[in-house]
Amino acid sequence: MKKSKIAITLMTALLSVGTMTACSDVKYDENGVILTYTGEDGDKHQYTAEDLLIEQLEDSSSYETVFNTVYKMVIKNYFTIQDPDQPEYGAGQLAGLKEKARNAVEGDKQTAKNNQDKNNSSYDKEFDEILKSKNCKDEDELFESYLYQYEEETFNKNFENVDVNLRTLKKGTGFGASNHFEGYFDAKVPYHISHILVKIEDSDSTNYATATVSQANAKKLFTVADALAKGTYASFADAAFLSDDSAERGDLGLVDMTKAGNYINEFKYAVYAYENFWGKTAEAQASKVKIADPVAYKGNGADVEGVNHLVEDAATEEEAYDHLTPGADPVAAKAYTTLSSEGFSVIPFGAFEILNSNYDRETGADGVKVHDGNANFYPRNIFFNHYFNRHAFALVSPNAAIVSENSPTDYLDTIGAASATGINMLADGATGTGFHNFTAADGVNFTGTYLATSIKLGNKVVYRPILVVRGGSGSGEGGYQGIHFIVVNRSPFEYINGDEDASVASLENYYTTYFPSQSRYPTYGEGTKLQTYVNFSGNSANYQTRAEEVLNTLKEFNKDGLKYFMFKKYLEAGKLAIADIQLKNGSTLKDALYKWMDRSQEYDTYDLTNEWENSWATYMDSLTKSTSIQKQAISKGCAIYYNDHARGGADKTDPKQQAAWDEVGGICNDGNKHN
Repeated sequence: MKKSKIAITLMTALLSVGTMTACSDVKYDENGVILTYTGEDGDKHQYTAEDLLIEQLEDSSSYETVFNTVYKMVIKNYFTIQDPDQPEYGAGQLAGLKEKARNAVEGDKQTAKNNQDKNNSSYDKEFDEILKSKNCKDEDELFESYLYQYEEETFNKNFENVDVNLRTLKKGTGFGASNHFEGYFDAKVPYHISHILVKIEDSDSTNYATATVSQANAKKLFTVADALAKGTYASFADAAFLSDDSAERGDLGLVDMTKAGNYINEFKYAVYAYENFWGKTAEAQASKVKIADPVAYKGNGADVEGVNHLVEDAATEEEAYDHLTPGADPVAAKAYTTLSSEGFSVIPFGAFEILNSNYDRETGADGVKVHDGNANFYPRNIFFNHYFNRHAFALVSPNAAIVSENSPTDYLDTIGAASATGINMLADGATGTGFHNFTAADGVNFTGTYLATSIKLGNKVVYRPILVVRGGSGSGEGGYQGIHFIVVNRSPFEYINGDEDASVASLENYYTTYFPSQSRYPTYGEGTKLQTYVNFSGNSANYQTRAEEVLNTLKEFNKDGLKYFMFKKYLEAGKLAIADIQLKNGSTLKDALYKWMDRSQEYDTYDLTNEWENSWATYMDSLTKSTSIQKQAISKGCAIYYNDHARGGADKTDPKQQAAWDEVGGICNDGNKHN
């Protein structure tokens, strides 16, 4: 039997006896062995309770200390074993890691030498400061610290270099596995999204009927919509230089919307509501996106693990959808109901044209500002509040907007015939931006002609509606208000397992961690490279960066959960064994560690779920409130009166207009008597 002296030395340095509050009735096996590690060569490395300094396990911090110690031991032993199948891994890497650690120590020693002159100090004092900053007592401990840092990095990298492990990170293990790991796709429901943001100068998102925009804002909104409607640029990405944010070609990258604070609710709502109208049934669409509870979704009356296998082991998209229903959670039910009943609103393209033609109109025919400069009555703001200030998502139709003295006083849109402005119509097979006539053949459960962009999926040309939504996050230097133009490049709920057209990447291949010049990059047919998230932009200069982005995202999304999974994997594979000893509380050490790992993950899930549900509950309430308040917006007819006439906007010979504008209580009155 073997013991790794380096591992024991490291563990005794890391574990503090001070965390052990008292002696416990820990029972050992006949040899006092509490944990056994078996390497690839079959050699056993055994550790006693004394080696691990396990005296008391009464609180979570003690369990965490023991777990981290054992996990470090696993990594340390990994680099003492020569893997016959991969001799470059494990022990074959140790010499290089030691050299790297020695170089790091020498670097710190050189820093101490440099600092002694700069600080008029001594080498010993400066080196002691460096040791203290790294929680090390001496040079040997510093070396071990660096060595373990590099061993852990390499251990993880070796794990990532095995395709089956990458698949686990993406798709999980399947709920039938005794050692379950929820993959990134199910845990985070990632989207690939592009957008164009037009910032506006309004002060707050809650100005539901009284938002104000500057002349430049109004002009910019038209400029963006006009370019997209007329196909001025070759693609949505080419038009994205117009955006008021810094995303390259409008590409927001790999979007994780499960954390409440990552994106404003209006943005998330637009994307999820879009899913509700994209193929299958409305109920399946609403449920499949885990609207209110993306982390611990409930459905079909079963427990979470019984139903939440959207990507992991569903054979088809239909099977995946069938396993998800809205559930009984009140927040989920309200979100689902809102999604199903709200639908989407329609903004006629003519509204952008009217906004543009009135962008700088702030005075009447006599040169006097309306109501002494009350910006709420400027025509551009009246039109903005009617057409663009709704906080649920909208699609843009090619229609003209009808605005007259008799325009309705509520916020509902009035649209006319198709707008004759040279707009671009996207026929099947055409590429670029413009208006596309959506039918069931496009995979949607709505029909109509709306502003869209083409997306190339392998050999396919498909069309995505451009979603428009108003939203923001406060005001001032740290916030913004604006209008988002959103395109969903890839939903996590489409082409999960690929398509009958082999050129369309499955979800796993779409988020590859390789770039096209690497041999492991996914291909189809005779080696043709698939279109993926990595090469989506067509800019080869950023392919490697995007591949690394995917890999880093997979590694970081649940670091603790991955450690627990790998620990259990070693146990189940027989490479790590924990003696069946009894702790003071009556449980075995193995069971206690398993419960602690599971509970730690449950706490993380609960916190995230609670944050998400609170966010949705708040948003649903605000959406209901905004819908009601928007009906109080100033009549569009007031903009017409004002455009045509002098101060006050009223035609003094028209009693109807004069009463509307001059009399307190008139629909165009600001609350004051005007003569």
